Amino acid sequence: MRKQTFQTLFCFSSAAALFLCMFSFEAQARIRVEVEDVQIDSYTTPDFDEGRTHRSARRPSEDWLRVVVELEPETAEDAKWLDEMTINWHLLIDGGETPRMYLPATTTYVDIEYGETHHAAVYVRPDTLKRYFGRRFPRERNMVLRVEFMVGGRMVGEYDYNPGRQRLPDQWWQAGQLNRIGNGLLSPRHTPFQWLDYEFFMTLKPDTD
Repeated sequence: MRKQTFQTLFCFSSAAALFLCMFSFEAQARIRVEVEDVQIDSYTTPDFDEGRTHRSARRPSEDWLRVVVELEPETAEDAKWLDEMTINWHLLIDGGETPRMYLPATTTYVDIEYGETHHAAVYVRPDTLKRYFGRRFPRERNMVLRVEFMVGGRMVGEYDYNPGRQRLPDQWWQAGQLNRIGNGLLSPRHTPFQWLDYEFFMTLKPDTD
């Protein structure tokens, strides 16, 4: 009798887990993220008016590379907010002293309102640009960007930006001949821009990276 009860409970638990899994998958299938625009530009290190902590410090004059993605999440469900979403960034920059630099990053956001336009950004720091490009700033036509939007471990949107129409193989971000630059692509949290335009960008999940 005890064995039969255990088997019944096991089957019930398995069925419940399967139902929850199917429900979660169906809910994610009703979420879609569309990219409305991509902006790639340069920004000088901000100069805060509080002064400098070292007497030899100079006014900021270095340029960062910034990538901004404008997006809109949509859902067929009767929901107003998306709890959490992750973006996988894949940035390729060519034309420098190191060919085909590949800079990956992952950022996670919380409290995202459906049906509204949102913005997410990542940065390449000045020293990384100087190391691989010297004094030349990379041109946008030499860049390729891919972004993947993930909810619950499932892709709900993807977008490829290739202004120079570079010829690349399918799934180029997995190609072995790329020169991967670890920690080269940064979220605002790891830059001096983290407190600027704070309400303009989506909220990063605490301790996300």
